[in-house]
Amino acid sequence: MKNTRNFLAIAAACGLVALSAGARGQALSDPTRPPAAFGAASADSGSEGSSLQSIIRSNRGKPGAIINGEYVLLGGRVGDARLVKIGEDSVTLKSPTGTETLTLTTGVEKTPAGGAREDGGKMAKDRNEGKK
Repeated sequence: MKNTRNFLAIAAACGLVALSAGARGQALSDPTRPPAAFGAASADSGSEGSSLQSIIRSNRGKPGAIINGEYVLLGGRVGDARLVKIGEDSVTLKSPTGTETLTLTTGVEKTPAGGAREDGGKMAKDRNEGKK
């Protein structure tokens, strides 16, 4: 009787594992994959409407960038445009129709973290005085 109970418990556990394996077989979306809108511009359409997703720097090789979901090395092509420059937060594409600069964060202006403050740094000074 004890062996029958053990067998039934093992069989039930195997059945649960089989059922959960079916649920795990469903395709999960990749959270790091860019939205479909990024892939909308085809590589054949040139640089017009191109989108910069990432800049990749390497100590061992050429730097590159992810443009329209594709990895492009410096000097490589995006449609009829060539990747001619990679900056800190932008890349430059040159094509027969002209030059285009793509930025990672459009409309965002960078300022130094330790830059000059309007209050002359009083806030930090006031904090330090309380510690004495």
